[in-house]
Amino acid sequence: MNSRYSNLSNELRNASLTEAEQNALILENKDVILSGIDIASTTRIRGEEETKTLQKKLSAAEFKVKDKRHFVMSNAEDNGRFNSLALADIGALFNLTQSLVTNKGGLLIAKVERRKTDTEHYAPEIPLTINDIQKALGTGGKLRSRKATYKTITELERVGALCRDSRTRPTLFYIEEDVIKAGEGAFKNFVKIYKVEAKKLLDRLTLREAGALFQLMKYHHVESFVLCENPQEFDKTKVKPYNGRELAEKIGVAYKTFRNIMTKLMQAGAILSVNSSYTDVAGRNYIINPRVCNRGIPNNPYEAGITKLFDQITVKLDKG
Repeated sequence: MNSRYSNLSNELRNASLTEAEQNALILENKDVILSGIDIASTTRIRGEEETKTLQKKLSAAEFKVKDKRHFVMSNAEDNGRFNSLALADIGALFNLTQSLVTNKGGLLIAKVERRKTDTEHYAPEIPLTINDIQKALGTGGKLRSRKATYKTITELERVGALCRDSRTRPTLFYIEEDVIKAGEGAFKNFVKIYKVEAKKLLDRLTLREAGALFQLMKYHHVESFVLCENPQEFDKTKVKPYNGRELAEKIGVAYKTFRNIMTKLMQAGAILSVNSSYTDVAGRNYIINPRVCNRGIPNNPYEAGITKLFDQITVKLDKG
């Protein structure tokens, strides 16, 4: 193993290798690197700096392997677009993101029919109908009323979050891509929402609670997941966390109502209140579940520890 590690180390020092070639070499020989690091740590045959360098290279190379989790991207700079909406209508929009398909211009898709016998893998996409929307926004397996559903659609259209094309049959519904998108392109200030974990969460929440969570997402800190005034500030000593009353004001509800909503979000595994040992942000603050959303930061040093905290709650909910 020592000779393999030594040979690999020499190859990585080869100045003629491109970064892509180095990354490929690292990933192909991950077991050699890890064993070499263990040996270096126990016998001190290599310096601490070289060990750290190899660890960083391995971490960086692994990160470049595509994240296969399906996500949509929300524009965190909404300029108050949702301020005039009821939380339940915002929660409805959050629910409808489950029907977004990559690079389809925001068209809401009910399902994709895949036929194993089709040699060309033709997969026609069936657009979401009003009945599908009623089902998506209903509770307890019941359809939401047609009147309430159309009212929500009208409200979302009013603020430019949703649009419909009535020239076709059935009517086509779209989420505006300057609000939320699935596929190529990114916003300057964005939140990645992971669809599978979000679906589990949405099944535990009312539309109003889901709307509150969606509104809170844009305030989570880029690394520590703390809900704060300046989420893009990397210096933890300068982060300004929001307290409960400030967050209540941000989502437009009374403080008592906010407390009730936060209790539900905590029980569902969406939000927690933690001390600074998990975030390096002074005080006890609210954090959001990284499995549901993040800012797409590579090698985030806080994410693993915070994720484990939430997993202790959600693993029980998933079993129940």
